[in-house]
Amino acid sequence: MTTARRQPAKSNGSARPAGDGTASPWLAAGPNGEGLEVFDFPTYMFGRISGIVRRSLIPRYVEPAGLSIPEWRLLALLVLSKPVSFNEICAALTMDRAQVSRTIPVLSGKGIIKRTVTARKGPRRRGEAERQTRLTATPKGRALYRRALPLAQRHQMLLLGALDVAEQEALYSALQKMTRAAEQFERQHVAETKSVKQAASRSGKSKRAPSQAARKLSKARGRESAAVELQNGRANAGGLT
Repeated sequence: MTTARRQPAKSNGSARPAGDGTASPWLAAGPNGEGLEVFDFPTYMFGRISGIVRRSLIPRYVEPAGLSIPEWRLLALLVLSKPVSFNEICAALTMDRAQVSRTIPVLSGKGIIKRTVTARKGPRRRGEAERQTRLTATPKGRALYRRALPLAQRHQMLLLGALDVAEQEALYSALQKMTRAAEQFERQHVAETKSVKQAASRSGKSKRAPSQAARKLSKARGRESAAVELQNGRANAGGLT
């Protein structure tokens, strides 16, 4: 038995209200997403809920702790993990490198995190220093995290409480799968970008090489022409005298 596919709803140029009971437009998305409107995109929906949470939910437990949202996330990472490097922080939190660079000195100045410098183990890649800097939470930072965590946990339940047990389980599993798909896309994008840059670099070198050869040839011809002119000039001068 075949199941009739729901036709995608016509967009009126604005997002539908959350939880309005509308059937999921994803069911009629089509193999290439041709049935999706912009406000049906999962990326839009993730961004929308993230923006709402960032504006109204997270500040309720972050600001009383005297932290900004980036500072809270970085502190949580350092409390829950072993000492990590700058690059590992950027990868784990998907934060902009400039933002991480700004956040680290602030937390360090508050005595919440500390830097440790150790000798790099194993073979070094090109450009890597012999020693590496890693960051970890201080006892003060861990105590601050433990004080803020219960309030953070209660506020997170405002979101999870909107779902029943089956929905929570399904959503968690779905988010894990979508995260893996996004990570795979990111790895592919990075590899493709690197390949394009390498191809452009090789192309640039190949274009520069003939140019250098042409300049050398031009110089050689110039010297040859100058020598001929000098010889002719000497011959003419000799004839004139």
